Amino acid sequence: MNLIDTLREYTGKCINCSFCEAVCPTFQAFEYSSSYGARGRIFLAREISVNKNIINNVRDFFYSCLNCNVCESVCPAGISAGKASLMVKRIISSENEMDYIVNALVKMIMENRSPVGKMDGPSWYDISMKNGSDILFYSGGIYSLMAHAKMLSNIIRNRKMKEIAERILKKNPDIIFLFSNFEDKGLMKRMDTILYKIFYIIKTVYKDVNYLGYMEPYSGALLYEFGYYDEMIEYGNFLRDFFNSLKIKKIITSDPHTHEMMKKIYPENIQGFNFESEFYLDSFRADLKNNGRKYAYHEPCHFSTHLRVDSPLNILKSIGDVSLPARNGRTTYCCGGPIEMLFPSKSERISEIRYGQLRDLETDEIVTSCPVCLSNLEKYGKIRDISEIIFENIIH
Repeated sequence: MNLIDTLREYTGKCINCSFCEAVCPTFQAFEYSSSYGARGRIFLAREISVNKNIINNVRDFFYSCLNCNVCESVCPAGISAGKASLMVKRIISSENEMDYIVNALVKMIMENRSPVGKMDGPSWYDISMKNGSDILFYSGGIYSLMAHAKMLSNIIRNRKMKEIAERILKKNPDIIFLFSNFEDKGLMKRMDTILYKIFYIIKTVYKDVNYLGYMEPYSGALLYEFGYYDEMIEYGNFLRDFFNSLKIKKIITSDPHTHEMMKKIYPENIQGFNFESEFYLDSFRADLKNNGRKYAYHEPCHFSTHLRVDSPLNILKSIGDVSLPARNGRTTYCCGGPIEMLFPSKSERISEIRYGQLRDLETDEIVTSCPVCLSNLEKYGKIRDISEIIFENIIH
């Protein structure tokens, strides 16, 4: 069955109950415009499966989808507007009707193995960390990319500036390479420190572990999330061959987006991508102090609705008293991060709502286990990465 037929069959399962609209963060952020909600996306996707000519007129409705998959958890028919949006974005990219900022980022990934060109490794990285171990700590570059993503978001926040950027990128997509020279210095330093703490935690479990630092290629997550399927397949083949050249057998990841690519997306789509993959906290067993502090925990969507990874939450519970907002588990509320570079003001509205839900729990600290969530939620107050909490409370 081809993609159009698959999309038609998938969206045809919708029973028009509107349960999904009640939990869709973008439906609220876009002032309850039906086309920016889960049910509206299903309807539009069904129309596209009949008439592809409307694609360019409805592109933003699908690029604004967070792919948080919360809608699937309340759908009686078991369908997801996120999955439908991914299929539509594949059609958009194949029809060359993509957003020009997205297209430029994809081109940069394919040519330079990073959305922002060559990136520096963490300041603490030492070449001796690249060794012959068949266990690889692979961050996928996500933590470091947050500092660049924040600056890009600030540049295109003004609608006029975004229009100018798109005109320039339409003629010369390579110019996005200039964004590699822009970063939030404070956030970069913070992410650098967090990566060190994650590496330290991994070393408590795996004494002999390989880490590539500045030689590490990007995970390719944006290729999947933007619907560039053919490019994702090509990139996944590159990563498979790259890991095989290092004789890697096991990959330790540090964020939800990279983990989903290594654990699920590539193995399902790339022949021979059969590396063992685990999130860095899944095997963590060190003794931790119970410090008696109260924590509010924000569950990343890719852990709570895509992969069901609960090791961060369970470990945090062993350190202190953990509270979850009403929107948790399979109905968690997204941080807004996946649409920050294309719809920064709407992303801000979503992250503001989520931060308020966490703040209202009146705990000592708010914690998450995703760099995208951390970067977006910290606009409104202090957020801790779970690695920082664990690092402070390991009993030596």
